[in-house]
Amino acid sequence: MADKSTVRTKTQLIAADGDAGDFADNTTKAILAKHLRNLVETVYGRLPQHTETDTYTVAYDDGVILCDRATAMTVNLPDAETDKMKGRIFIIKNINDGVVTIDGDGSQKIDGAATKTLNKYQAVTIQCDGSDWVVIGRVD
Repeated sequence: MADKSTVRTKTQLIAADGDAGDFADNTTKAILAKHLRNLVETVYGRLPQHTETDTYTVAYDDGVILCDRATAMTVNLPDAETDKMKGRIFIIKNINDGVVTIDGDGSQKIDGAATKTLNKYQAVTIQCDGSDWVVIGRVD
């Protein structure tokens, strides 16, 4: 177990408000605050959620994407081969009548297939393995 001075020194790097103290410039402080917020949200099960009504490309900061379109729409996954994507998890759910097609970037696959489709009220939880996408949960 570390003594209190060691713990205090390490916690000075990232204070609860995301301030990196004298250890970083403003850009680094903003990045640390963002990662700290993401960590807290992940630990407590809170993911950012938003609704899309047309073709959409998933962004790094997305969490839950609700697809609300009466006709077909496509959700494009980002490049799985970028370092920052490895391990990222996204939840995509269809909440309307149109079929949602989830499409990997370029030739990248989703559980070995080029695309996955979701009918009304179906959802998938997908994770990036560093080269492709893996379905780790599905609601039919």
